[in-house]
Amino acid sequence: MADFKKYANSFQTVINLGLKRIGLLLEYLGNPHKGQKYIHVAGTNAKGSVCAFLQSALTHSGLKTGKYTSPNLVRVNERVTVDGVEISDEEMNKYLSEIEEKADKVEKELGEYPSQFEIWTAMAFLYFKNRNCDIVILETGLGGRFDATNVIEENVMSIITRIALDHTEYLGDTLDKIAFEKCGIIKKNSITVSAQQDFLAAEVIKKRAAEENNTLYIAKYPEPSVTKDIYEKYGDVFLSLGGVHQLENASIAVCALKALGIAQESINYGLTHAENNARFQLLQANPPVIFDGGHNPDGISSLKRGLLRYYGNEKKIFICAFMKDKDIKNSLELISDISEEICFTKVKDNERSASEKQLTDISEELNIKSSFYENIGDAIDYALAKNMTVVICGSLYLYKDIEKIFFKK
Repeated sequence: MADFKKYANSFQTVINLGLKRIGLLLEYLGNPHKGQKYIHVAGTNAKGSVCAFLQSALTHSGLKTGKYTSPNLVRVNERVTVDGVEISDEEMNKYLSEIEEKADKVEKELGEYPSQFEIWTAMAFLYFKNRNCDIVILETGLGGRFDATNVIEENVMSIITRIALDHTEYLGDTLDKIAFEKCGIIKKNSITVSAQQDFLAAEVIKKRAAEENNTLYIAKYPEPSVTKDIYEKYGDVFLSLGGVHQLENASIAVCALKALGIAQESINYGLTHAENNARFQLLQANPPVIFDGGHNPDGISSLKRGLLRYYGNEKKIFICAFMKDKDIKNSLELISDISEEICFTKVKDNERSASEKQLTDISEELNIKSSFYENIGDAIDYALAKNMTVVICGSLYLYKDIEKIFFKK
């Protein structure tokens, strides 16, 4: 492929599910995914935070722990870490060069070029094998059954976070259909840990776990404290990730870690030292500026819950960008009653980003006061001048533009 490095380092723009391309690519690379111990994580939301808690705790316990997550916020390197340290540019380029030659062979044999996500997944497997990881945390990119990460044949644990309606054009339009796709990661004679689910999803998970002879654990969520600090208290410790929804995410991680026999000291360390930006992240205290990657109704609901808990009496102005294939209308309906105004923008250089017309048409239909800014920096300047709580949400991909603009203010 011409300009392979640019292809491998750009936004993921095309979703192309299936295991044939990644399977053949890995075969050409010597099957680096075989022989590793995996914790496989699927679900609609919360995967990244759960993975962050897990890696922090497992590393503290003495295990060399790989982690593969998506999407990246600023650099592709973020997707692939060992003990919290990103793969270097030098190492990444070395593996990409090796993959490029094999990807051309895949295209010749199958008539299709591997997707960006498949290339990144192959890179991760190569890296984890060469680093001799004791355990690897794999986050699915989309769904589970036909996600590239599901090329693995066995795992030590499957984790299913909260299931909600998202990517319905790929996964189905009901919770049980989506759960069926997510449960494709459950392997024989293993352990499954699940968030508390709606009935339809819970029944699918229960059935699949039984069919594959898995021990099934359901996480139990603690009640929020009365302090209303954005860093909630879990047991005797305060979580390092902000937002009341992190209590649920932490409980999933704790349930998984206890099932693996990890000591409480390491579990507490993981809860207090995990890092995962762009999830109810407080960027500035006065006036408050919060960035949250919520991009579907379930994620926006979690964001709204936190805003009402911590900033319930304060006026709020939102800065939003969405991918055009998301459920924008229902997401905006959720925040319409707590926002004074919404400043729409686009994710720079991303063809999936919703257009000005699409966003403003929906806001007019919902009778939401809104404006559009081609440059997110202009939207931030406008919002800060209002002296309200500023909430930036709608897409994790926005973080790259924030990192370039906001942190230099």
